[in-house]
Amino acid sequence: EMAALEKVGLVRSHVTEIEVTPLSGTRPVKAKVLRYELTDDGKKFYQEKQTVGLIGEKESRGDICFGQQALESVIKTEGPITVGDKKEMTLYYTYKIENLADWAKNPDIQRAFPGSIPTINGVGKTTLNQNLILTDQGWEAQ
Repeated sequence: EMAALEKVGLVRSHVTEIEVTPLSGTRPVKAKVLRYELTDDGKKFYQEKQTVGLIGEKESRGDICFGQQALESVIKTEGPITVGDKKEMTLYYTYKIENLADWAKNPDIQRAFPGSIPTINGVGKTTLNQNLILTDQGWEAQ
């Protein structure tokens, strides 16, 4: 994955030396590793997101984003229905990708990140759904 990102200019690599303690050893040993850093172009596509970690604490994770999924058209809605004291509905829709990065169409990137292919190819065709709940500010995604 990193080699593909380097090929399209989002990261660059360099060899560096680190100290590691082998599982069977007691003393650290030096090892050469390949370290990757974002390029200026890569920084344009990098995003930090807050996620919940393994023990429930919030942690920050970075990711490279190839575009933003946005509503293209509403196919249908179901509901609203009342659940307890709330109103809920389901929205079925197709999407578009805004600001799709050219590098996301690169065959090397698509081989390294095969999960991007159905997302890109599903534009305008794939139906997604979202549960909504009625709040004082209107319908909001759950």
